[in-house]
Amino acid sequence: MKAIVGGNFRCKSIEYPQDLPTASVVIVFKNERWSPVLRTVYSVLNRSLKHLLKEVILVDDQSDIEEMGQRLDDYCEEYFGDFVRILRAPARLGLIKAKNYGARNATGDVVVFLDAHCEANAGWLEPIVYRIQQKRTAILCPIIDLINSHNLSYHRGFLNAIGTFTWSLHFSWSNIFSRIHKMRKSLIDPFSLEPLLLRIKEKRSAILCPGIDMISDQDMADGGTGDGSVGGFWWSLHFNWIPIPARIRNAKKNKS
Repeated sequence: MKAIVGGNFRCKSIEYPQDLPTASVVIVFKNERWSPVLRTVYSVLNRSLKHLLKEVILVDDQSDIEEMGQRLDDYCEEYFGDFVRILRAPARLGLIKAKNYGARNATGDVVVFLDAHCEANAGWLEPIVYRIQQKRTAILCPIIDLINSHNLSYHRGFLNAIGTFTWSLHFSWSNIFSRIHKMRKSLIDPFSLEPLLLRIKEKRSAILCPGIDMISDQDMADGGTGDGSVGGFWWSLHFNWIPIPARIRNAKKNKS
């Protein structure tokens, strides 16, 4: 599989240590087509350093198309063995709960979440796990290159942008402020919360949503993801996490 030039060439100047954390790649899908799923899996397998990639976990969130059933099981068993595992959700979970379901079954030091219709590029994994090694509580979202949906042509992504949502809830990339650039030591330094906090400071009613792609497996456990919570908005449109009442958690446990 040929690597495509993308991202920022400055990342190649970094010498990464050999004792980087291992990664479990979790890929959630529902009724995804055969080809994109396998393209994603093969790109991860072929473009990841063997000692860093612990496993690939495919989470099927109740697909009902035939090719994503037994055919996929047989293919993965024949060509990937135990390295690629398929988890079938016992009920329709939705994207976020399906990701947590996969993460709970992961054995790597770091959990990486990927869509089922993307391709990993050469050297994609080292910078991610390196940042988490530097700061275990970090949650990272890399700059994402683009694949044209009509002809599959490859385009370099926005190198100095953050993910935002419009009021119609459409996702878009927005340029970061020039003063944020001045706060960074180099163009490949990771963005932290400063861009988000500065925007909220300037406009208190702003609603910002950074992408979440990979996180330390231990940090997820520390965060109490297993306790269960739901997201909710106050009438003033301030977002908050609301703990699930004990009676509902207990009812769910009894059903399972």
